[in-house]
Amino acid sequence: MKKRLRKKTHRGEYKELGFVLTATYEEKADMEALYAFVDQLTDKFDELGLDISGYFDFSDFDIMVNTGSPNTDEAERRDQAIAFVKSLPGVTEVNASELVDAWHNDL
Repeated sequence: MKKRLRKKTHRGEYKELGFVLTATYEEKADMEALYAFVDQLTDKFDELGLDISGYFDFSDFDIMVNTGSPNTDEAERRDQAIAFVKSLPGVTEVNASELVDAWHNDL
């Protein structure tokens, strides 16, 4: 496969890694509390250079976290993200998958 096609299809040296992150936390009383919680998470993930997509509910979330550019300390940033979520007050359970191909996986 030519370099241009590998880049467009996120294959080979352009493969991006990601992981699924789920957490359960004390139920948020209202939308304002939920928005504040989500803002706290997204600010930290932006700081770590991670992209997220998925859903947040009043008592849990299930997101796909993309580490972005390949070969950028993916495992270390994954561990930092998990540790951050575990450190948040009210979080009762955190689960994370291993790093997988973010574009071509069966998650």
